[in-house]
Amino acid sequence: MSRSKHTEAQMIAAVKQMEAGRKAEDVAREVGVSAHTIYAWKSKYGGMDVSNDSGLRERLVALAREKPRFGYRRLHVLLGREGEQVNHKRVHRIYREAGLGATP
Repeated sequence: MSRSKHTEAQMIAAVKQMEAGRKAEDVAREVGVSAHTIYAWKSKYGGMDVSNDSGLRERLVALAREKPRFGYRRLHVLLGREGEQVNHKRVHRIYREAGLGATP
């Protein structure tokens, strides 16, 4: 499956513009996609906000520095013990974006 050239934040912003009253065709033309794509984004991202992972990222980086041999799965368990209710896929995404994983 190919990666999208638009970020999740861009998709949510486009949906919010449409929800604010702009026509789907105008928003689609501005973003550079078809109107159908805007409607597909609306069904997927409608009512969502852009997540702010800065606090979780800081805590994950701190744990990774304390325990350099632990991977994202074990760090997810440690975050759970601290009371963070976070999905393992989100931890993995932040772990990769922070450059904490082993490079192949």
